[in-house]
Amino acid sequence: PDGIPNDRRFLDLWGMNNTGQKDAHQVGMPAQNGIVGADVDVRRLWQQGITGSRHIVVAIIDTGVDWEHEDLKANLY
Repeated sequence: PDGIPNDRRFLDLWGMNNTGQKDAHQVGMPAQNGIVGADVDVRRLWQQGITGSRHIVVAIIDTGVDWEHEDLKANLY
């Protein structure tokens, strides 16, 4: 597998897989936008079959969470 998820916006997420693309809104850390490899290299993990675990809990403190988002709704508590 190529490690590309079925998320139609994945190629916009330069922090996950930076191929030199620019952030669509030029927000975040502009110094790293467009730099090949300035990412977390998540595709390499996904290609190895590492996709996560329900036994790992990650806490994110953010008032901008969309509690009804299709990717999050079943995984928030």
